[in-house]
Amino acid sequence: MILKRVTLDRWNGSIADEEALTSQSPADAVAVVHRLDGSTHTLVEFEAVNGRSLFVGGGPEKFVAYVDTGESFQMLCTSDLQIEGECEIVAGGQMGTYPARHCVDLAAVRAAVEHFAQTGETNPEATWEKC
Repeated sequence: MILKRVTLDRWNGSIADEEALTSQSPADAVAVVHRLDGSTHTLVEFEAVNGRSLFVGGGPEKFVAYVDTGESFQMLCTSDLQIEGECEIVAGGQMGTYPARHCVDLAAVRAAVEHFAQTGETNPEATWEKC
């Protein structure tokens, strides 16, 4: 089992708590992403046994995702790094403005989560930006 812990936020107005999820298979990890709605559920953390964590925020259509390796942060990006502009996404219960290249769709997040749940690493087929 690669995932050690999966934690999903749950907002009720301005009050939040966390839900620790028991099943940590790759399929279940992807299913958790579908619960992100940008309102009640806005952030999920996937913690791997190697100490790395993948955070995914937003939903239901646009997301931000980053991996904390313990030494650096790597943001998941669109395949077009030259895209300009910004997008607004609610993550961790707060509206944030992100560069458009960091605002990814469900398919990109699903692939990143599935790979991370299987390996504890960033998906080499995706575009990542070190921050």
